[in-house]
Amino acid sequence: MRLSKLPLPYLKKIMKSDDAAGLASNFISLTVVQGLNYILPLITVPYITRVLGVTNFATVNIAVAIMTYFSIFTDYGFNLSATRDISINRDDKEKVSAIFSSVMVIKTVLSLIGFIVLTAMVFRIEALRVDYQVYLITYGIVFGNVLFPIWYFQGIEKMKYVTPINIICRGIITILIFILVKNRDDAVIYAGLNSLSSIVIGLISLGFVFLKFKVRFRKPDLQNIKTQIVEGWYVFISSVSMAIYTSSTTIILGFVVSKEAAGYYAGADKIRVAVQGLIVPLFQTVYPYVNKLAKESTAKVLRFIRKELIIFGTAGFVISLIVSIKSDFIVTMFIGKEYANSIEVLKALAFAPFLVLVGNIVTVQGLLSLGLKKEYSRIYMITSIIGIIAMFLFIKLFNTVGAAYAVLSIEALMVAFTLYYLKKKGISLLK
Repeated sequence: MRLSKLPLPYLKKIMKSDDAAGLASNFISLTVVQGLNYILPLITVPYITRVLGVTNFATVNIAVAIMTYFSIFTDYGFNLSATRDISINRDDKEKVSAIFSSVMVIKTVLSLIGFIVLTAMVFRIEALRVDYQVYLITYGIVFGNVLFPIWYFQGIEKMKYVTPINIICRGIITILIFILVKNRDDAVIYAGLNSLSSIVIGLISLGFVFLKFKVRFRKPDLQNIKTQIVEGWYVFISSVSMAIYTSSTTIILGFVVSKEAAGYYAGADKIRVAVQGLIVPLFQTVYPYVNKLAKESTAKVLRFIRKELIIFGTAGFVISLIVSIKSDFIVTMFIGKEYANSIEVLKALAFAPFLVLVGNIVTVQGLLSLGLKKEYSRIYMITSIIGIIAMFLFIKLFNTVGAAYAVLSIEALMVAFTLYYLKKKGISLLK
């Protein structure tokens, strides 16, 4: 079976054939783009974990975890809010250009503020100052994310145009990692290559936006900027809240337990993220479609979400179960015997992709498509507070694997909260 036909049997079960064909194409492109972000590192991970060692591998991953906060700060929820706006206004070139210009200006300003904050942190905090070069260079990932307007391509459902860029750039960087990273002192080189990849992809993608799709930069007026800030606010708060109990895990382990504990967790998490990368494109692909359905009818969007839960939820659970059962083999094969302590962590984390999939269908699609932005934000804020408490408690009780238990518990709690909020409003996703 050809790859381009793989999603069609599933998508046709929940939407019209024409819509399914278009979304299937977008799904393939998103899978490649996101899959390269998650899966290509698995090609280098078996090499990097052995060359850098547990401690230096942990340092790089702590830096990446910290950059996640800055990426969320610069994204400011635009990956959802701007995607929705572009999708709705895709036929109005002037409106699209205004939205694009406003979002890019805001993201650029936020990225510069973020770099100033990071620099101050690195030279004022002793634990960070020791490896200051790794942290400063890794910020290139944040600049790359700002330059790469994935939200625009998702909004117009034309992800296929950026797929070749990702394949070529990330493929070259993967080769360079094997050539240039030779010993445990090359953590800075490894961090630099990852940042370079993000920046180059971003710059080339911007060229496509301006040259292929004829988007024009317009000096945004204050009203447009204010509108985008307001639109992205609730998603931004939710993203920050989510990062508190997910991206913080490696950081907490590194500074509270040990760098070795952070390294063992990061090793298992790399595999979890790769598996999740196979699932994430599903709901990223249908998100613009769900918003269009919601404008037509609440009943239509609820029927669509219920079908998603059955079809995609089942597939996600099976994948997670297989990874959990084969965790000892997967860890030994991909990251090495030195990371034996990662096996139990992966057994637990294996079910995170399933819960994230269900959570995104229920929470992101269910709440945002129905205009329940405040409830969406409130759920993430509540779960983040509970999550950070659970993180410290579970780590104290179960050490490294406790961090995985905490992540699973909070993802499940988020789904439960969402269903509760919807039920209070007379909406049931399970019937």
